[in-house]
Amino acid sequence: MKLLLQERGDEVKITEDVIKAAVLGFRPKEVMGLLLQERRSEVKITEDVIKAAINNKYTAKEILELLLQERGDEVKITEDVIKEAAKTKHWDARGLRKLLLHHPRTQMQVQEV
Repeated sequence: MKLLLQERGDEVKITEDVIKAAVLGFRPKEVMGLLLQERRSEVKITEDVIKAAINNKYTAKEILELLLQERGDEVKITEDVIKEAAKTKHWDARGLRKLLLHHPRTQMQVQEV
């Protein structure tokens, strides 16, 4: 990705599909870090991007931590995002849900039963 951006950066458009592929692909934390470093203004963190990151069964929590650290003011944790996290069964699903529920921009009320 770094070489692609260096050699053909002006031809590469950073769309939502590109970002979703980055969070689901090989070495997603490194790729997202590079995109945020090189093309920060073009990286839009949408609800669908967050859902895609949640579905990375190996590094979901690490990717979300990066996105929240770098763009937390733009990230909205909606009820649909929480539902997506609730469905996940990967190894750190509990830590992932805790991270999302404690984010200041979570847009739902959490009630104890």
